[in-house]
Amino acid sequence: MNLLYIPYLLLFCAIALCWLPQQASWRWQPAHIVATCSLAAAVSSGLLSWPGLLICLLCWFFIHVCAKPQLSATWRIASGLGSTLLVLGMASHLLPGFHNLKLISAVRYAPDSMPFTLYANFDKGYAGFLLLSYLSPRAADVKQFLADVRHSLRPAILTITTVLTLACMLQLIRWDLKWNTDIAVFLAVNLVFTCVAEEAFFRGFLQQKLSQLLPAQYPPAISIVIVAILFGLVHLGGGLVYMILATTAGLGYGWIYQRNGRIEMAILTHATLNLIHFVCFSYPKLAT
Repeated sequence: MNLLYIPYLLLFCAIALCWLPQQASWRWQPAHIVATCSLAAAVSSGLLSWPGLLICLLCWFFIHVCAKPQLSATWRIASGLGSTLLVLGMASHLLPGFHNLKLISAVRYAPDSMPFTLYANFDKGYAGFLLLSYLSPRAADVKQFLADVRHSLRPAILTITTVLTLACMLQLIRWDLKWNTDIAVFLAVNLVFTCVAEEAFFRGFLQQKLSQLLPAQYPPAISIVIVAILFGLVHLGGGLVYMILATTAGLGYGWIYQRNGRIEMAILTHATLNLIHFVCFSYPKLAT
């Protein structure tokens, strides 16, 4: 096995272990032990150099502090701001020390589609793990998770249908059914690194914190709309139409998260939309 894959596999396991019941008596939770091993493997394999390791540890410190409700408001505000800046920097790949593995290089899935390149972004994935493990409310057991699925199925279908229909109407994509070996790679990387990280940050962190800060007389829709607009703005690099679609999707993800107060269905809806887009439509978008 390529040594560069080991840090990613360990990070995958750490994210999965976030759903184990948390034992207050344990000084170290299993997810954090495995994530620490992932960092060590990333350094030893050259995926992570020392500046990147220091950034990961600093991000861990800020998010760890942000999760402590007993600390003063000044500490929590400072840690929240530090967490936000570091997570955005890691997710945007603006910070040094990360040497992410390229998995797909400039592939055109159709003659009229833009070329697609996929990186396994360790920086974004690790930031997502920290947000998920410390700050994102999760289902306590399988029974609760299944109840969330039933409760969220209609909003999820409505969100996916609306976004893909709007994308076709705006001529960003067209029907283009495909089935190839890249699908499994895309699903694994997109689900674990993109969807977990983005939903943990925008819904599990920003929307949750904003809902808590707003006075009680303000409806939850305000936090959903504000965070959806921010979600759209970070996708502005794909163009104005792409930003509009991302904002629309963000409204759906935020609505689903608000209904349950837990992160799983927002992640699964996001991943399902991305997978249907990849398999059934132009990916990433039409060249025109």
